[in-house]
Amino acid sequence: LTTAGGVAYVHVFAVSSGTIGAAIQDSATGTTWADVLSARVNATGGTSAKFTSTGTINRYTRFVMEGTGIGTAMGILSRS
Repeated sequence: LTTAGGVAYVHVFAVSSGTIGAAIQDSATGTTWADVLSARVNATGGTSAKFTSTGTINRYTRFVMEGTGIGTAMGILSRS
């Protein structure tokens, strides 16, 4: 847990069909998840985004890919 925020990077390398939603999520308990900063990358091809936060980032974090597409993506979260 940090109250000093952090920086999140999400990169979608390629999408061969459909759309991919990629995000970094956090959770206080490890059971209920929410997008960090309510930020999400929705992509039909390669793209990337940087999100910054000055607020709380909970103890548990994960990277998720959702949608109707087939592709590859990654996410990195650095806490302040």
